[in-house]
Amino acid sequence: IDSGTIGNTGLKAFLSYSNTRADNWRGAGYDTRQHIDAKILGEWGAGNRASLALSYNDANSSSYPSPTLAEWNAQGRDFNYDERYTAGNTNYWRLYRAPFRNLYASAPVHVVLNDRLALDSTTYLQFGYGNSPYGTQLTTEGNFLGTEELAQPIALPGAVDGVATVLGNYTGDQMRTGNVSKLTFKTGAHTLTAGLWFDYGTDRVTQSYTSIDADGQPFDRWGYRSKAIRTADGRLLAYENQRTVTVTKGFFVADSIALTPRLTIDAGFKGVNVLRNGRNYLPGPQDEVRNDSFAALPRAAIHYRIDDRQQLFANITTNFRTPNEFTLYNSYYGGEVVVRGTDALKNEYSVSQEIGYRFIGEQLSASVTGFHYKFRNRQLATVLDQGGAQVNATLNAGGQTSYGVDAEIDYRPVAGVSLYLSGEYLRARIDDDLPVGADFLPTRGKHAVSSPTVQFGAGGIYDDGRFFGSVASKYIGRQYASFMNDERIKG
Repeated sequence: IDSGTIGNTGLKAFLSYSNTRADNWRGAGYDTRQHIDAKILGEWGAGNRASLALSYNDANSSSYPSPTLAEWNAQGRDFNYDERYTAGNTNYWRLYRAPFRNLYASAPVHVVLNDRLALDSTTYLQFGYGNSPYGTQLTTEGNFLGTEELAQPIALPGAVDGVATVLGNYTGDQMRTGNVSKLTFKTGAHTLTAGLWFDYGTDRVTQSYTSIDADGQPFDRWGYRSKAIRTADGRLLAYENQRTVTVTKGFFVADSIALTPRLTIDAGFKGVNVLRNGRNYLPGPQDEVRNDSFAALPRAAIHYRIDDRQQLFANITTNFRTPNEFTLYNSYYGGEVVVRGTDALKNEYSVSQEIGYRFIGEQLSASVTGFHYKFRNRQLATVLDQGGAQVNATLNAGGQTSYGVDAEIDYRPVAGVSLYLSGEYLRARIDDDLPVGADFLPTRGKHAVSSPTVQFGAGGIYDDGRFFGSVASKYIGRQYASFMNDERIKG
């Protein structure tokens, strides 16, 4: 629904709704999604505007099992979750459906203060809750809560000989709010920008358990704590139970200089501070956690317009990523600390350079870009075997260097028809040996995992205003699945 301009108010609004259902591309199951977008916009004066945008999403998505090379060779696309439930089966597809809902609201405002100065400010708010479940089994006795051994048995509906198949929950309950504001000042050949960013977020993460019925249907697919399995004294039975508060503060300054009508140079700097405070609710030696870090992020770019259709460009940018918040917390198994939380992991930091050429014509658009990326303190998500327990962990894996070329062409021979070709060459190498416990794997010089050397894509679109359709294909070259490059996936 599009309102158009509402009377003489200067307001416009729209509302859209979609409902989607799609069968899984392999194996049993299907996905569902409901989505709502809405926006109201007001404009006044010479270029002033303010709006409120809302976006709501409610989805239930399937996950797919990840085969080993041997499993893939043996079963191929038939390596799936089971279509029908039998008693004791933890591989039933309904135990691996991930529901998620979120609401996002933003209120951007643009105010022209005078012919040289403008203010932009965006306030935002986001709520999200979801569950990434899995099938598992629990016993009525021999359980632990953190480091505490449970002396009394737990009640498990449907247990046979003290064992019950249950839904293992991995839930996240998030809230974020913040504001980004900037002033833009134009003087001569310069366009100066300065701004501030503030973000406050909470994240409650719980790994709990929910009972299922005789047909394999979970009593509660959302994994709410109020409906989860409890200990004999009423506490939540959880493998993980924590709440993290993240406060992000940043500032940025930039200058865009039009040296000539064809040549523009941009330079800027951003500083970001990330502070995390959290609490581990499981019994054990850890209660509160804290981590504080800062990243300095300079960047620069140059753009030269050869003519109305051709452009040359180059840039150097920096970026960073903080360690996952979960690295702050202890992990427990069998009443023991199997991974000790740490605040010693460093931020991942990257420096990227790009140089390229772009052509934009009436029937043909094309670009070619050379790139070079250098990573320091690369964040590596992995699984560690700790006393028989498979525990998720994050490591600082040293450096990684990548470079290559991207190219793409879009050809529009007649109205309504578009043909597309793209390709990439990538050389990605690990710069350091990988720390494993008290030793190192000799990974220096190895191919980075999941980094195919070549990729090609081709596609076409037809749209005459009444009928439309598209076709696309992609080739992904050989890539490695292990850091030692002893297991690879064919192209």
